[in-house]
Formats: sequence, structure tokens, C-alpha cells
Amino acid sequence: MVNWLVEYQQQFSHLLKQQKLPHAILLQGLAGSGKQALATWLTQLLHCQSPHYHQSEKVYSACQQCKHCLLYQQKNYPDHQVIKSDKNTIGVDEIRQISHFLEKKAQLGLNKTVIVADAQKMTIAAANALLKTLEEPTNNSTIILLTADAASLLPTVISRCRVLTITPPVGRELLTNKEQSVDLYINISQLPELNDKAIAQEFVHFTQTFIKYFRYQQDFDTLVTLLAENPHSYRWFEKILTNLLRFHSGWEINQSLFTPEELAWLTALAQEKWWKTYQLLLNTNKQIKQLNQVNKQFISEKLLLDCASIMQEK
Repeated sequence: MVNWLVEYQQQFSHLLKQQKLPHAILLQGLAGSGKQALATWLTQLLHCQSPHYHQSEKVYSACQQCKHCLLYQQKNYPDHQVIKSDKNTIGVDEIRQISHFLEKKAQLGLNKTVIVADAQKMTIAAANALLKTLEEPTNNSTIILLTADAASLLPTVISRCRVLTITPPVGRELLTNKEQSVDLYINISQLPELNDKAIAQEFVHFTQTFIKYFRYQQDFDTLVTLLAENPHSYRWFEKILTNLLRFHSGWEINQSLFTPEELAWLTALAQEKWWKTYQLLLNTNKQIKQLNQVNKQFISEKLLLDCASIMQEK
């Protein structure tokens, strides 16, 4: 386990010692931050028959030798489940499995544990189903949600979890403490478009579609689809608007995504129009995050039509 996780292990070990471990935990962090390793360490520890306490580090560890540990290592431990989907979403039926699983009495030990990987993939219905479980936890149960994008989760789900943001060290500190298996570029940015080529191309496509719509009133349907279906699109929308507002104010920005002609057109529009568009986007984002049931297609269409009205103002 990477050494920057020790402080998080200490926090959980302290809670375990005081018998105050929360029943619901949300671990957020970019890919490679170690959230999966931390969740695995904690859940195995909760099932271990002979856990060790290391006084020097003030950290508990599983013995790795008892029957429970051996079954856990073989992924055959009956009182632990991992919910992970290879699809784009985690559906309500998969989340309902958690409730049914936790309602049953533990087969071997006292505790039952569940890890939900990529929790941001949960549909609204799935998140609401999980909410019921979080509101009425069963005894000796622990649910750990893992996500790289906590902002995509319902606020009501987040509010019922103990939230830990795992932030690996950067720069010289990372080089000093690195292990052989660590990616030296980890945590330079939590923006996937900067370290994932496919997502970077999607970002370029989104930017080009944004320009076509706002400048020529073209590709309305394409931009609506991107906003409704791409999990990064609303953040990219905000990023473009933020950069334009900064450029209007004399800040230096990365201009490589725009041609000189496009940049001249973008900045020729009154700053007030971009500011109104930005405020509109923030309100729409707030709607999406607060409403339990939301038609993202409809909200995205309305957003773009309202933006067009702002652009046409004299």
C-alpha cells in the first residue's frame, strides 16, 4: 500500500479503537490515489479474527492468516460484497442487492461490509435506493462508496457518509516518498482530459461543438446529447466560460483550443453576456444536483435555448 495512505489508516484505526467507525464512508480521489486499497484494507480488517495494532504507526492491520483473512484474499468471504459495474451505470437492482445482503445475519463473523466502486455511476433510482439503506443502517454493517467525482452524487447521499478526500503528494514530495509501482505523474491534475487521450479528444469535440452552437447556431442536438450523456460536459461548459471571463479580464489562458478568429469572436461579445450565461449554467448545475428525479435532456435543451436568448440580447 502506498505510504501516503498511512494517515487515513490512522484515522480509521483511531475510530475503530473508540468503536466509532461510521456505517457509511465515502472515499473520493482520482484514479491511482489508493482509495480501493484503503477500502480493501479496512474491510478485511473488520473481518479479521486476530487483527494487530502497530503502536509505532498507530495503525491496525489484518493478520492475513486466519480463516476469515484467507477467504477474503480468495474473494470467497460470504459477509463481504463488492458492487462494480462494467457498464456506464449502476442500476437500482444492483443497489437493492446491498439491502438484501445487509438484512441477513452474518454467516461467519459479526460484521458485514460492502464496497461500491465508481459510485458516481449510480442512476438516480439507484442512489435513492441506497439512500434508504443509509438512513436505516443495519447493525455491524459498513458501506464504503468509492468515487473520482463526488460532485456527481446526490447531496443527500453525501450528507449521510463520512467523507474522506484522498490526495496523494505532488512534486518533490512524491519523488521523495515514491514506491516503484507509483505513477510519477499522479495527482498533477485531477482533470481526466489532461491524462486520458480519449477523454482529451472528447473535450476538443465538445469545445468545437460549443463554438458551432454559440457562433453559428449549429449542432444544437449534438450539444444537447453531449450535455445529457457525457459525465464531464457540464464541467467543460463551465471551464470554457470561466476561461472566457478570465480572458476578458486580461488574464492569460490556454488559447490552443480556439483559432485566432474564434477567439476574436468570443471576446468581441460583451463580457456581461458571458457572465449571464455563466450564472445560468451554475443555476442549471444546482438543479441537476439537488433534484432527485431530473430529465437531463430537457434541462440541457432549456439551458441552450436560454443561452441563445442571452446571446441575442442587444
